[in-house]
This record gives sequence, C-alpha cells and structure tokens, in this order.
Amino acid sequence: MSQPFAQPSDVEVIRVAVDNALNETHTCLPAIIESFDATTQTAKVNPSIRRIVYNGDKIVIPPIINVPVVFPSSGGYSITFPVAAGDEVLLVFSERSIDMWLQSGGVQDPLDRRKHDYSDAIAIIGLHSAQKAISDYSDDGLVIRSDDGTEKITLSQGSVDIDIAGTGGAVYNSDGSVVFKNGAIITALGGFINGPRSGSIPLDGHKHLAGTPPGDTGVSKL
Repeated sequence: MSQPFAQPSDVEVIRVAVDNALNETHTCLPAIIESFDATTQTAKVNPSIRRIVYNGDKIVIPPIINVPVVFPSSGGYSITFPVAAGDEVLLVFSERSIDMWLQSGGVQDPLDRRKHDYSDAIAIIGLHSAQKAISDYSDDGLVIRSDDGTEKITLSQGSVDIDIAGTGGAVYNSDGSVVFKNGAIITALGGFINGPRSGSIPLDGHKHLAGTPPGDTGVSKL
C-alpha cells in the first residue's frame, strides 16, 4: 500500500517562499566591462560569478546593458579616466527601477514594480581581483598613476611629486622650492617672467639643464 503524500509544514512552506524571494533579490556582484560609451558614461558588463539555480546547475548571467558607471564627481568638478574592456567593476543593484531617473535625473517614479533587478545595475570602478591588484601600492600619500607606475603624481605631507615616464620628474615642496630629478630639463616655449632681481626676462627658447648652477645651492626658488 502506497504511503500518503506528506504535506509540507507551514515552516517549510515559508522557508521555500523566502528562499525563492531571495533568489531574485540581487545586491552586488563583481563584473567585467565588455564595452563603454564615453558619451553616456554607461557600459555593457558581464557579471563575474555564475548563478546557481534551484536544481544546482550553474549558469552564466547574461550581459547587462546601459549600466551607469560611477566616477568621482561633486561640486562642479570630476575625475575622469579611460574605461576599457576587461576592467573589473563592482555592480550594485538598485532597490527600484532606475530607468526614469537615468533618463531624466531628479526625483522620479519607478517605471514598474521590479526590485533589486539585474537591469537596475550600477557599476563602481576600482574593484580588483587578486590577479589585477595594483602593483607597487603606495600607502604614504595620495597617488594618481598609470597601472604600470611610469606616470604618477604623489601628494604627501609637504610635497607634490610628479613623475613622467619614469624619469623622476620634479618635486614641489611646501617651502616654494622645486627639485628636478634625473636629468630633467626646463624648456620655455615663449613669454616672459617677472622677477624681483632682474625684472622681466624673455623665456623664448630658454633652457635650464638639471644640475647645480655655479654659486647656487641646488634648489630652485620660485
């Protein structure tokens, strides 16, 4: 005689319902840029972690299009930089539809009732996997740099160091001095400079080689 079909308990029914709801509640995921539109500052991205469905299968999440990309920006100023295919980003998924806001800004009603949906992703630039960690990371100042470190600006206490193409560049100090390093050359392409010692000095074609001029201390005073 066959056993009667066991009815799930109220707790099991609630657990399944909660699990199903959580499966469709997306919070954040790492992703990879496939393409970037510099005019709209939106991207096509590929989520980097597969989704596990109810039967245990692992599936690739399809590309997400028209994803707004976050850049540092406030008070009328912005920091922009190239966004390339293969760049890693962090996707966060809006609580409600962002379509109307993305189109018009301001305060908008949601387009529909969806919540935490893949189509409402926002990409934050700067997330790195261990394979793409920044090399030669500096923890003693603010550094704006190329990934390979050949061009960088370092702001530290009392000085700004500008290095171009790994030549050493120059250090601008808080006392007004400028130190040029590694054979740097100052070349003036035109114009005049007013100085307290000799008045206006023409600079067209004028060059200073790095080094210590006779009778100088080795530090240029501005």
